[in-house]
Amino acid sequence: MAEKAIDFGNISNFADYSMRHASVTWLTASKILVAWYKPESNWGGFVRAGTVSGNVLTWGPTFQFLGDYYELKWPVVRRLEDDKALLVWQASDGNAGQACVISISGTDISMGSVTTWGNTDYYCRLSVAPLSPSAAAITYKYSDRVRARILTISGTTVSYGSEYTADASKTPYEEHITALNSTKIVVAFRDANGGYAVIGTISGTEITFGSVSQYFNVEIGWDWVVAIDSSRFVVAYTNSQIGYLRAASVSDSTITWGTAVQYSDNDPRFHSLCRYDDDTVILSVERDAETAGSAKWVFVSGTTITLGSQYYDYNPPPTGQTNYNEIAYNGDASCAVAFRSDGHSQKGYANIGVISEAAVGKARSFGIIF
Repeated sequence: MAEKAIDFGNISNFADYSMRHASVTWLTASKILVAWYKPESNWGGFVRAGTVSGNVLTWGPTFQFLGDYYELKWPVVRRLEDDKALLVWQASDGNAGQACVISISGTDISMGSVTTWGNTDYYCRLSVAPLSPSAAAITYKYSDRVRARILTISGTTVSYGSEYTADASKTPYEEHITALNSTKIVVAFRDANGGYAVIGTISGTEITFGSVSQYFNVEIGWDWVVAIDSSRFVVAYTNSQIGYLRAASVSDSTITWGTAVQYSDNDPRFHSLCRYDDDTVILSVERDAETAGSAKWVFVSGTTITLGSQYYDYNPPPTGQTNYNEIAYNGDASCAVAFRSDGHSQKGYANIGVISEAAVGKARSFGIIF
């Protein structure tokens, strides 16, 4: 497809203090949710809704879902319905995985009861893939193995199924999940010897995993995976300060890999991916050794990847150091990125990119929003 322009606005501050692990989801075509936590001093977990008009964002009140002095990590928020989302996090004080349903009226947020769904290793990365408005798959690390389970949602109550092991032999550093459809997931993870992916088939709350497939055979950094249709997905990863993308096709539980494509050779970090359509993904990354937070088009034909012609900065130089970024597409004509800007005292920011048919290659406008 022809490359479209992404016009980002100004970065918009949602957390006016040092924060970690921004997560973002669209509720509707004009409303987003962002979740994060405050580390080390007082701790606490937070979520905030914002309304979007063009690339201007107006924030509602900040809602604290876990109180001061409760250490937590990796909050993840995912849309269930227009007024409901699933919030999952690791309560590090007890290495417990927890979840709740949050309800949104306008930009006001309330929460249901908290469910502790299992144990996790300390400081493990959580990842969540909604399967329907009433179910989601999660992946995490416990006892040095990649684990997964199904969460079910009824009203504002979260229940959980049994724990399943995605791989019984490797010690993962981190893991990430995406759903191909409501009954099939991809879990990607990395260890000291490379990057891997495995297909899980879901029946109710049961998960049956296939054989693990390796996509890179030496140690990698910061993996991410996104489904682009019911039988294909894309992984992003780094090695030796080079960023790579690789597409794969799925038949039953067998993975067939395309050729890896290098998207940067200048120390990219903290990348994330979101699906745009059946042939297109948007990459978000702290590019070029911490100079900027940027988005880039990724086109996929079968398992062949072609990169877009340019980056679109959402956190531009000279203060563009961008950590813990996550990008999401609203299914219409906008993408949202939430991130920590180290060039702005590690505070939490977001930006909205309006996608248009305008010719690429022209100067983009910047500002502060999300």
